Amino acid sequence: MAKRENRSATSIVTNCRQENTTDNNGKKDRGEARKPLNDWVKYSTLGMEMAVVVAAFVVGGVMLDRRAAMRFPLFTLMGTALGLTIGMIRLVRAGKLP
Repeated sequence: MAKRENRSATSIVTNCRQENTTDNNGKKDRGEARKPLNDWVKYSTLGMEMAVVVAAFVVGGVMLDRRAAMRFPLFTLMGTALGLTIGMIRLVRAGKLP
């Protein structure tokens, strides 16, 4: 025969209360289960944002180099440096937020 677990009614109620806690807004507290997903979304968004900013400045630099008919890609290099600088500033600022 299987061993039967002996739990009192108060321990069952206590466990139910711990599982169904609510926060100040009346919503159920899901604990730390959603935190890893939120972190993943936050950091992947930051990475995509940085990539878009750098790409936009590089494309702008290439277009300016073609228009100016320069032999040396000065505007492309300036666009790359400016895009990386702006992207890193935004990344550092977002990392400081709680």
